[in-house]
Parts: sequence; structure tokens; C-alpha cells
Amino acid sequence: MALTNTFKEAVKLGNIRRIRIMMKDSILVDPTFRKFREMANAAASVKGLYDIHDEKGFELNRENWNSEYIDKQVVQLLSNFSKERIEHIEEVIDYLNPSVKITHTNNDIRSNEYLDTKSISYKEQKHCDQQQGRYKYSKFATGAVAGAVVGGVVASAVGATVVTGAVAGAVVGGVAVSIVSNGGK
Repeated sequence: MALTNTFKEAVKLGNIRRIRIMMKDSILVDPTFRKFREMANAAASVKGLYDIHDEKGFELNRENWNSEYIDKQVVQLLSNFSKERIEHIEEVIDYLNPSVKITHTNNDIRSNEYLDTKSISYKEQKHCDQQQGRYKYSKFATGAVAGAVVGGVVASAVGATVVTGAVAGAVVGGVAVSIVSNGGK
């Protein structure tokens, strides 16, 4: 994956806020964290990129991990861009996306491998995910990402902060998908 010129420029200028926002956004788009790791490697020389963890605890009960929890952690990432929070978000995303096994290599770049060696089609995987109740999270996350993009653009156009618009858009987009997915219930 190639880094954008915008990201490269932010690194060159040492624009920490902009680097963090783009790295945070990559988490929402790429659950494998490959893009995030590429960006982290490119920004490794930027002083002050990572914060000391604010000691705010994480939800450790996996039964409470869902797309809303990820959204909350990603929002908190902007105010506390700590390696601990990033690792926790990664763990939650890995848990909620069990069809993709993430493996670490020596240089900490990640690669996709299916959990088992049997290759299954998209339709078969979708059916399994629906049966196990995981498919709704995929729809919700997609709606949240789309809403975040639209919200960020709208906020930029009206002069509000892009982050505020993206967060509001993510919530609206996720709720809209949830309502549609549940037949308006």
C-alpha cells in the first residue's frame, strides 16, 4: 500500500495532529492494520507522535466488545494516542473480525491468513458470519465509516472541526445501518 502525499507531507512537516488523524482513520478502513503499520513506520522519526497512556482502563470483557466500543476507543485515541490504546483497539478489532487471522512477522508487518486451511467462498463466509451473529457488525462498521467520511466533509464545508463531523457522521451512519438491518425495529 502506498502512502499518500498528504501523509508524507505531514510527516515531513512534523504535523503530529494530522499524522494521528490519518493513522486513526486507517484503522477504520483497514482492519488488518497493514496501512496503520506502514504509516507508523514512515512516521517513526516524528518526535512526540505517541502519548504516554492516560491510565484509563479498557473493557476487558470480550462480551462487551462491539462496534460502539471500538468507536469510543478510536475517539479517545485522538486525545491519548498511546501505544497501549492502539494495541487494545487492534485486539478488539481482531476479536470482532475472526475470519481474518492476523500474524506478526519479524518486522511487525501483518499479513492475512484464514483461520483454517480450508478455502471458502465469500457467500459461505457471509453465511457463517450471519449464523454466528458477526455479520451485523460488518454492516454497522461500514455504515459508521461511510458516515464518518460524509460527516467530515460536511463539517469541513461548514467550518466545524473535521473530527467532530466525522464522529457525528460515524454515529449517524452506524445507527442508520443498524435501523435498516433490523427492519426498522
